[in-house]
Order: sequence, then structure tokens, then C-alpha cells
Amino acid sequence: PLGDLKVSSAYFMPMLIGNAEPEYLTYNVETPVSVRRKQSAMVPIVDHVINYQEICVYNGDKMPNHPLRVWHMQNTTGKALEQGPITLVQEGQYLGEGLVRFTGVGDDLQLPYALEFGIVISEETNDGPSGILEVKFDSKKRRAIVSRYSVTEYIYTLTSHVERETTVYIERRDPNWGEYFEMPDPALAVAGHTRWPITVPQNQETSFTVRTRTIHDHEEEITKWNADFVNSLHTDELIETVICNKFESYWVESQRQAETLDQSNTLQAEYNQLLSRQKQLRENLGALGNSEREVEIRNRILDDLETSENRRRELETAITNLNEQVKRLQLTQQKLIDEIYGVE
Repeated sequence: PLGDLKVSSAYFMPMLIGNAEPEYLTYNVETPVSVRRKQSAMVPIVDHVINYQEICVYNGDKMPNHPLRVWHMQNTTGKALEQGPITLVQEGQYLGEGLVRFTGVGDDLQLPYALEFGIVISEETNDGPSGILEVKFDSKKRRAIVSRYSVTEYIYTLTSHVERETTVYIERRDPNWGEYFEMPDPALAVAGHTRWPITVPQNQETSFTVRTRTIHDHEEEITKWNADFVNSLHTDELIETVICNKFESYWVESQRQAETLDQSNTLQAEYNQLLSRQKQLRENLGALGNSEREVEIRNRILDDLETSENRRRELETAITNLNEQVKRLQLTQQKLIDEIYGVE
């Protein structure tokens, strides 16, 4: 892949390949050559006819805007070829300079040597669709494991200014995270790179989209899910109908619990006000004397105390019953949650 043909210090480090000698290369020169003392000579050691195919490859990491013209061939020389610079000449016409990577016997060899200026390529990155791929219920963690995915789209627009139909190979380095998504079969997938062929009509424009999908798992508390979310999971067939029904029962019980708590809180507020009222009435009794008028007032206060005491006992009983009902509803909800998680 062209993405690996970059000049760097690491590029010229020795490599060990199974179909090459592990420590050094030996080239036997078939025709004797004489070299004068203290002089040097450049000696051709390989003279071999190799079939090749000329292709256009676009790799935006290596060269933006235009595809590269590439000679694609196979090393059929019977010898391992060292890495280094190369000059390409076709029928006496200079084509350009290239760089050969270390190529073992029988390996594919790709020589990019020039830009195809007649084809202009632009790139655009967009956020694609996202959603939920899978839902699992973990009984040990008591959490739902929700696998959410997001798609990124890389849109290539290819504009031709040449008088012929051209096939351009879009080459990308494979993503470190995620995978290619809803893509046609590639023409090449090797060494961490993938290529797709695109036919560009003469003097026309076409586009090609590469989609990658990343998946992330999230732990979520199911008691925080709402009806719309659960119904969407059921519609997308990510949870079974029986699980959806248990969620609906859980929400019914949760609503009943909320209403019961509201009743209990209302009665508790009245109960607290009643206690405060009784305290005030008792303080008023203590301040009264023995006059006829005060005795009359005392009797009315005592009547009020008796009425409030009866109401207090009613409230106390009702609040106790409501609190017991809340506990039963909580137990029912817990049982439903256990069943959703699959707890025996």
C-alpha cells in the first residue's frame, strides 16, 4: 500500500522476510566485471522482463488532491530486491522517480512515480447515523450493557479533466478503532490498508463514500429508562416482548408508589400541623383561671383537643398503612427488576 511508502529513518531499517536471506543478500554477477583499483562501478545485477499494470491510486495521507500513477507488478526476478530509489523510463521516455520497499521473491511491488493532474480529488468528513446495536442485561453488575455505534462518512469527490474513462483506487489506512461499515468488497486489503476501485467517466464528476463504524459499550441503570426509550428498543427488536411488558409493569408500580407517597406526605403534613395545634391548645389551657368565663373557654378547648386527638389517631393509622403499601410496591418493583436482569 502507498501509505507504507514514506521516506523516514525507519524505512531504511533492515527487515527480515521469510522469502529472503535473514542476515544479508548475495547477488551473483553472471558476467565478470573488472574494476580498477581505487575506483568504483555501478553494475547491473538483475536484467529481467517483468509484466506490469499501470493504475491510479489515491491516498490522501500520502498525497492530497490528486491520485498517484503507479506501476503494479510482481517480483519474478528470482531475487530479493533491496529497498531504495528507482528511476522509471518507458520506451526511452523518462516518467519519474520512485521508491522501492524491500521486496522478497514473488512479492507484489508497487511503484508510485508521478501525480495524475488530470483528476482532482477532494475529501469531506461527515457524521453518519448512530444508534444502538445490542442490549444485554448483566445480573451480576445489575446494569444493562448497551452497545452504541456511530458511523463516520468520508466522502471523496473525483473530478476528471481527461479524455478517457479512468479507474482510481481509493486507498485508506484501516481504522485503529472500529470497522468498515456497509462497504463494497475491496480490490485490496493488506498490510493495514484497503482499496476500492472507482470508475471516473471522462470529463465528469463522481463520488465515493467510505463508512467506518465504532462501537462503544455503556453500563446503564435500567430504572432510569423511560417508556419512549424502552419502546424504541422493542421496536428495533433489541429486547423481547416479555421484557418490555415487565418494564410496563414496573412503571405502573412506580406510578402507584409515587401516588401513595404523595398521599402519605400530605397526611404527614396534616399530622404535623395537628401536633402543633394540640401543643398550642394545651398551652392555652394552662393559662386559664377558674372564673365562669374561663371554665367555658376551657371546655371548648377540651372539645377541640378531643376532636384533634381523634383525627391524629386516624392520621397515624392511615400513614402507617400507606407506608406499608409503599414497601410492598417497592418489593414488587424490585422483583420485576430482578426478572429483567434474569436473577433467579
